[in-house]
Amino acid sequence: MLLKTNHLGIALLDLFIAVLSACSNKIVHNDVVPPHDSFTIESTKMGETRVIAVWTPPEYQVGEEHFPVLYMPDGGVKEDFPHVAQTLSKLIDAKSIPPMILVGIENTERGRDLTGFSDTK
Repeated sequence: MLLKTNHLGIALLDLFIAVLSACSNKIVHNDVVPPHDSFTIESTKMGETRVIAVWTPPEYQVGEEHFPVLYMPDGGVKEDFPHVAQTLSKLIDAKSIPPMILVGIENTERGRDLTGFSDTK
């Protein structure tokens, strides 16, 4: 049993090292940026400009109905916006989820944006 445990331990260690190595590499997104609207908002409270990307499903363009909205931090075009918009589009086309609007909010300071205000850096 000790021999099997050692092989399992070595295999898990190899997997752990592979995952850590993959995480240290820069993530490259290959998703095509879908057609969307983009605009900026000047925040006087934050003292910065925010870039907002908005993707709408095809149903939005032809009707008067209301749609739920998914707000996404890390939602810049160079962040996760393309991937999430493409995924939503495929799920909506497959009738797996109802049509919805995606609003991507590009980060400026990721730690602050995703965890809130703090004196700790």
